[in-house]
Amino acid sequence: FAYAAISQGRDEATLYYSTGLVLPIIKNVVEVYFPVFESSDIDDNHNANGREGFFERTTFRISFDKLNPFELIDNLGF
Repeated sequence: FAYAAISQGRDEATLYYSTGLVLPIIKNVVEVYFPVFESSDIDDNHNANGREGFFERTTFRISFDKLNPFELIDNLGF
C-alpha cells in the first residue's frame, strides 16, 4: 500500500507519505496494514502520541458495506 498527501502552507509545501504491506484477511473487506516507510512528519506525529512500536502503528480496515455474508460464502468457495 502507499498513501501520499501534500499540504500547502504559506511558504512551502510538505509531502506526507506512508507505504508498507497489506495483509488481506478477506480481500477488500478486512485488511491489515503494516507500515514500512513513513515521512518524518508522520513518524514525528506517531512518536509524539506514544505510538513508537511497530504494532502500535499497524492499522486495519473493515468495509462494513461489503460484509454481505452470502457473497462472502460464495467467494470462499463453499
